[in-house]
Amino acid sequence: DLSDLKEKYLWAESHPRLARRISENGTKLARTFGSPEGLDAIVKRFFVSPLTRVMDAYQPITDRNGNWHNYLSRNEGEVLRPIISCQALYHHDCEKLADDVSLKVHGVID
Repeated sequence: DLSDLKEKYLWAESHPRLARRISENGTKLARTFGSPEGLDAIVKRFFVSPLTRVMDAYQPITDRNGNWHNYLSRNEGEVLRPIISCQALYHHDCEKLADDVSLKVHGVID
């Protein structure tokens, strides 16, 4: 949307040093993200790190019958409910939904 282009232009004209700094930082950011190292950093931050947290939090069912369906069928009286809600963007964007459950994520217990 370029509806405020004239306003942005006038601001940049009246603040040339700050506008140049913003431009230089934007160029640096584009060059960084466009490099193999920059792409690697993006993949690690937004894909590898969140998925690693999911894998670290995974707790397999230690049922001798060997599958989750048997485990859930055997424990029908228990109520299954969500205990945490996450947006999966950052490690701190999760909301605990159950106060009676202790969560351990990356060695930190709440």
